[in-house]
Amino acid sequence: MKTIIFLSIIFLLFFLVEPTFAQESPITEFDIPTNGTFINPYAITAHNKDIWFTQRLNPSIVHFDIETSNFTTYHIYPPAERYFYQETLQMWGITVGPDGMIWFTDATENKIRTLDPETGEFNEFLQLKDDSLPWDLKFDNEGTLWFTEFGRSFLTSVKINDVNSLTEYRIPSNISSPSYFEFDKDGNIWLVESGPGILTKFDTYTNKFTQFILPSDGVGSETVNPIGLAIDNDGNIWYSQFRTSLIGKLNPNTNEITEYATGTLTSGTYQIISDNAGNIWTTQFRADRLIKISPQTNSISEFKIPTDNTFTQTLTSDSNGNIWFIERNENKLGFFNSQIPEPTNIIFDSNKIVVSRPQSTTTQFDLSSEIDVFFLARGNERVTGILDGITVEFTPSHIDPSAKTIVSYSVQAARNLPTGITHLTIGAATMDLSYYTGSFIEVEISTGFTDPIFLIGISLCVLSAIIILRKSSF
Repeated sequence: MKTIIFLSIIFLLFFLVEPTFAQESPITEFDIPTNGTFINPYAITAHNKDIWFTQRLNPSIVHFDIETSNFTTYHIYPPAERYFYQETLQMWGITVGPDGMIWFTDATENKIRTLDPETGEFNEFLQLKDDSLPWDLKFDNEGTLWFTEFGRSFLTSVKINDVNSLTEYRIPSNISSPSYFEFDKDGNIWLVESGPGILTKFDTYTNKFTQFILPSDGVGSETVNPIGLAIDNDGNIWYSQFRTSLIGKLNPNTNEITEYATGTLTSGTYQIISDNAGNIWTTQFRADRLIKISPQTNSISEFKIPTDNTFTQTLTSDSNGNIWFIERNENKLGFFNSQIPEPTNIIFDSNKIVVSRPQSTTTQFDLSSEIDVFFLARGNERVTGILDGITVEFTPSHIDPSAKTIVSYSVQAARNLPTGITHLTIGAATMDLSYYTGSFIEVEISTGFTDPIFLIGISLCVLSAIIILRKSSF
């Protein structure tokens, strides 16, 4: 109960205290030229020294030159038409093709469109059926274009020099609502089915789908609503859950799915990507933060975006591993400099511990920090991230900036906590929660010798043995 009260106070501080990152911020924000109007930017991609993104109100494609920080806007409609055209084009996906053209989806008019960056000319490549709602699009290694049809539940391919090669593959689920997808190293396509809460693999050689049902529950009785998908350097499939704070990982070799707690309830985890080093990045648009996961070390870091109420959903990685993101509500382009070292570094003795209920297990981690931090544990037994049936205590509970500190933490499981594997996120955070860094810890809950359930079981076994022996002696 003390732990729950403490965490509740901390989460309250998150909303009441203005964040202050105590060292050089890795985030820079650029104001998108808007003439004082809301332009509803959304999909974003990086290519060489260029950033491209869609602008859905007053529909446009915008180019940002990384070297000069200059914006160039390409309006889809001419000035005369633009004056009268006040609707929003739902342009959910954008990429740079092997032909150098900018390819993007237009869900409002069910089209695949292109922009020639040399001439500024737009073209309609494909007119799809009504309610197709094309979402994400990417090219495979052979130059074939693939895209998801969110409205009609299709995964679709087409050769860009032959529109008649269009082939639609019906996803097995009813109303699957596929959004983002990625290619693995074998050429398979992995996608998320947002409707039923399923991860799906499409074998591009056999044209067969394989589905993986996600283990967690959504908020209330709703589905978990996965939205984003990324693949790390080891081939693991990562996904984000729109309705919860959980991020999941599927090991395609074992089909094991593991979910990790991040942020707070309904923080709006959205698009998820992999950078060139294999780190996983995602956004939480209701909490205005970026999240970085390093699969090799099982570590996680969270960064508060300086501006509030940004509604940051989409992001991309450039060739240097830097992250670019869209601050949708604030008409800003964000830049995260991955070359700036984090102010706090944690090295855990082990990412796996065994706890025999109701006893506790104590272990430690080494920490060096340039800023004041306190220590925080999260659980994913409930989507709030608040620990359920587990108590974690830290010694010390917080530190001032120092060269290096050894921190001990004890984990105790309640008697009624089921045995098996559970997961914690343990780390350090600033008091305003503008920065958090830690690691995913696997906790194996077992029955200890002092557990009443264990003692009762042993007593029953002994009693049964005595009765059997007595009967056999007659």
